Amino acid sequence: MTTWLHRARAVTPGASQTSSRRHGKVGTGFYPAFATGGSGAYLQLDDGGTAIDLAGANATVPLGYNHAAVLTAVLKQVGQAGSLSLPTYLEVEASERLVDLLPFPAKVRWVRTGSEAVSAAVAIAQHVTGRRMVGVFDGSYHGWHPWTRQSLTLHADDINHKMFRSLAAVIVESPRWKLVDADDANRLAALRTACEASGALLVYDDIVYGFRFHRAGLQGSTDVRPDLACFSKALGNGFPVACVAGEPDLMEQGSYVVSSTFGGETIGLAAANAVLTLHQTEDICGRLQHLGVVLQDRLRTVLMNTSITLVGTPQHFRFEAPTEPILDRFLNLCIGLETDALRVEQGAERVLIHRDANNINCCITAGMADQIAHTVTLASRQARL
Repeated sequence: MTTWLHRARAVTPGASQTSSRRHGKVGTGFYPAFATGGSGAYLQLDDGGTAIDLAGANATVPLGYNHAAVLTAVLKQVGQAGSLSLPTYLEVEASERLVDLLPFPAKVRWVRTGSEAVSAAVAIAQHVTGRRMVGVFDGSYHGWHPWTRQSLTLHADDINHKMFRSLAAVIVESPRWKLVDADDANRLAALRTACEASGALLVYDDIVYGFRFHRAGLQGSTDVRPDLACFSKALGNGFPVACVAGEPDLMEQGSYVVSSTFGGETIGLAAANAVLTLHQTEDICGRLQHLGVVLQDRLRTVLMNTSITLVGTPQHFRFEAPTEPILDRFLNLCIGLETDALRVEQGAERVLIHRDANNINCCITAGMADQIAHTVTLASRQARL
């Protein structure tokens, strides 16, 4: 591990291409620095061991690592090349399946990442409205592109059509730390009305929310229609793919504003096609919520007399402690339990926990929830929390 970490630090800012995966950020500096693979709910670690993975690869693998249907679709496409000189049928199939799952008529533009999808929505809104400024709500995150640092910051009660008259779009990040309720729906309805009165477009950032909380994103949970909706992360179950979907007239007006060389790249589209097919036939989001409830019920029971608490939703949660040292000690014990001999003696699985955000996946069954709870119980006792 030390050699690879040293090599990474020499050539990579922060030693990781994704800031939330850098060493010490996922768990602690005691954690293994690299992964070598994954299967189902398990992550293969560079120390030769495995761990039940609660981090969920930044919310990108809700079906579990190397899901059979997704892997089969991707491997089939690898032999056909990644990009071709003409569009492929996959563009049509994936778009049709996505539109079939959305509760509003739409056309789709495919890109590769969540940040790119939201930026594509911004570009379309700016082109259609002729305005430049974009409104985002305080505390939200919409990627790393330059426009995000030049946007107008709104507050929860800033639902005013006069304020919106200078805006190309108002972007809403779908909730992940709380379940959507009637108050959220009412607020979005008021926001929809204000956008229509001002001419600003309403954009849903469903990058984290879509295909985990609801297959149709925030509109599916609130019945409030956006002008544009952005999806990624769970859409490819570990493979890079993203899109912006919107009303056909809007998408046609912005048809040449957003054009990516890799928008038609076939590996990501094959993965998305497989994921969308599963969502057409199965209630994946309902399963994720059920499994998350089962897991968190078990964890809250074993943590009842400790200083560690759970915060968030069944699909998206984190562990909190009164101090960072207490949280670090707890996380270290969950991934290591001091020594392998002690862990084996006590019959505990290693559990990889992200200190900021954890994500349930379909492979974490009720039986596995018991295994996770056992490790958390032992870690809590040994940490004397």
